[in-house]
Amino acid sequence: MMRHAKQLLLTAAMLLCCLAASAHDFEVNGIYYDLPEQLDFADPVVTVTFMGGSYDSYKNEYRGHVVIPASVKYRGTIYRVKEIGGHAFQECDALTSVVISNGIESIGFEAFRNCYGLRSITIPASVQDFGYLGFANCHNLSEVHISSIADWCDNNFGAYVNPVYAFKRDIEFAASNPLMYTENLYLNGKRVTKLVVPESVRSISAYAFVSCEFLTSAVIPSTVSDIGYLAFDGCVNLTDVKCPTHLKSYFPKAVFTVRVGDFNFEDGVLVSYLGSSSNVVLPNDFQGKKYAIGNSAFSGCRKLASVIIPEGVTSIGEGAFYNCGSLTSINIPEGVMSIETSAFCDCNSLTSIVIPESVMSIGDNAFSGCSSLTSITIPEGVSSIENSAFSGCRKLASVIIPEGVTSIGDFAFNNCSNLTSITIPEGVTSIGNDAFRDCSSLTSITIPESVTSFGEGAFSGCTELTSVECPKRFRGHFPNADFSVMVGDFKFLDDILVRYAGSSSNVVLPNYFQGKKYAIGEKAFYDCSRLTSIVISESVTSIGYYAFSGCRSLTSITIPESVTSIGSCAFSGCGSLTSITIPKGVPSIGNFAFSGCSSLTSITIPESVTSIGRSAFSGCSSLTSITIPEGVTSIGNSAFSGCRKLASVIISKGVTSIGEGTFYNCNNLTSITIPESVTNIGNGTFEGCSSLTSITIPKSVTKIGDYAFSGCRNLKTVKIHQSWKSELEKRREKIFKDCPKVKMRYVK
Repeated sequence: MMRHAKQLLLTAAMLLCCLAASAHDFEVNGIYYDLPEQLDFADPVVTVTFMGGSYDSYKNEYRGHVVIPASVKYRGTIYRVKEIGGHAFQECDALTSVVISNGIESIGFEAFRNCYGLRSITIPASVQDFGYLGFANCHNLSEVHISSIADWCDNNFGAYVNPVYAFKRDIEFAASNPLMYTENLYLNGKRVTKLVVPESVRSISAYAFVSCEFLTSAVIPSTVSDIGYLAFDGCVNLTDVKCPTHLKSYFPKAVFTVRVGDFNFEDGVLVSYLGSSSNVVLPNDFQGKKYAIGNSAFSGCRKLASVIIPEGVTSIGEGAFYNCGSLTSINIPEGVMSIETSAFCDCNSLTSIVIPESVMSIGDNAFSGCSSLTSITIPEGVSSIENSAFSGCRKLASVIIPEGVTSIGDFAFNNCSNLTSITIPEGVTSIGNDAFRDCSSLTSITIPESVTSFGEGAFSGCTELTSVECPKRFRGHFPNADFSVMVGDFKFLDDILVRYAGSSSNVVLPNYFQGKKYAIGEKAFYDCSRLTSIVISESVTSIGYYAFSGCRSLTSITIPESVTSIGSCAFSGCGSLTSITIPKGVPSIGNFAFSGCSSLTSITIPESVTSIGRSAFSGCSSLTSITIPEGVTSIGNSAFSGCRKLASVIISKGVTSIGEGTFYNCNNLTSITIPESVTNIGNGTFEGCSSLTSITIPKSVTKIGDYAFSGCRNLKTVKIHQSWKSELEKRREKIFKDCPKVKMRYVK
């Protein structure tokens, strides 16, 4: 059973014992001992120390050959010798050999420091702790005798350390181990050059075999899970090592490979090619077993032209054929499960490659820089195309991505400038950053609904990419793509008619688009000056912004009941339009919707309308009358401005506010009824209504804007509640500017 691990730091009391020891308590057979401060009579112990009050009080108090006993008798009491105290033998350069008896547990801080004459020491298995700098400068030590390799591996080298050095990890800790200076290690009397660590060992302590130049071979069993700091540092002749794979890095001088012909193998992996042939056939197996082609095995073999890989190979490691610039063909057999990172990176002469169905993964940069590669088929078992897998394959014209792939990594097909088309299968959930960047010949692509993650710049630089099928949410990534569909003379995008491409002056819209209702989109018929009439089908749901704006020759239009929305500027500038009926389901008339319809003489606003937008009928200079239904609660600024022929207006009871300039320059308006619901009359609302002779402002009005009736030169009578009297005395000149005939009639 392994001994329990020792802590590196001792308590302050123990440090004081080591560093500030007082004079010895007694001497037996030339060896000096100290008693503990409190003696345990059930187990009386003593510590070996120096003669005087300090370690250098007497020169060479210990000399020649010294045997430190396991126990000592003094004045009738037998004491167990527990430890060799700090500095106990320091500076004793006449000391030549020491035998430490079994039972002694530790060697103290700097215990044998500067013992220049010490040539041999015997250390029993009972010693567990070796004090910091315990054997410093023992340069003539030639023999160390031990009785157990397992116990030696478990020792605590660097114990009893001064707190100043507690966290240092350098060669000074190694000076606690006498093997740092010795030329020979003896195990039970036999010289050790070949180290065999027993299977009972679970770990090897830090500094355990530091600077053991006499070691030429070592066997470390699989039971060892860890090797401590600098445990084999300086073992310059240790070249023959058998150990678990995870421990190999501790033996930089060791050779772990086996040569088979021109190939080096290590642990069932082909690690390097030692030959010079340009055409290579790999071994069928290694020691009767399948094997892998290891990392960088053929890296930089620039003369290599062809490789035949047998069916016994299971994987192709990282950078296995990296920068094999002359490699033109390679046969990858069934059985290969993975092609790792950069496996064929920069093989710029490789023209074609067949990847077998057995391959489950293709690593980062696997074929990056294979600039002559023209085609490749990715097998069904591959679930992801990793980062830069085919980056820089400039001659790659087509790629088939199988249905099993779920992700396409960053830069996966970056700079594949000859790639013209690619289909991404259903099941792919992510496309990485710059995945198809600078694929300048790519003209079409299909992206399925399964894609949820779309990387930045995924198709940046794909200047010819115009045909794209993808979910709506990704369309912004394809600025050059046209997602529309032509139906006769009409261009549709999803369920929106986006443009009329015909030349007829009389147009009948399609009943449906792909069996569904649709909307007339923004600017769909914008500036179609030849258009004179249009029939809108019952399947149309809305008319978008500027849909018919600028159709100067349009004289008639039928809007069906199915339309529930008319956008801003929808019919603005339709100067030939004489009449229009707004369907019953429309809730609002957008800003500038009929602005500039100078030939419009009448319009019916349905009861469903609740708001009339800003400048909705501005400039309708032929409009003579209008009825605003009761459902309307707001009339936007300048809604009827410039309607010079408008003679009468009935505003419904639901209106609460009449916006700025609503009836500006309606100079034919003779009468208007403002309902009790109105609370606000905006700035310039009736400005320039020069034919208006009288008006009644209801009691509900609490605000009248500046110049509300400015320029109403024939306005004679204004009926208004008497609560306005003081306000009008102050603001009359602003509200009724240039109204020379006006008289106020205040009512209760």
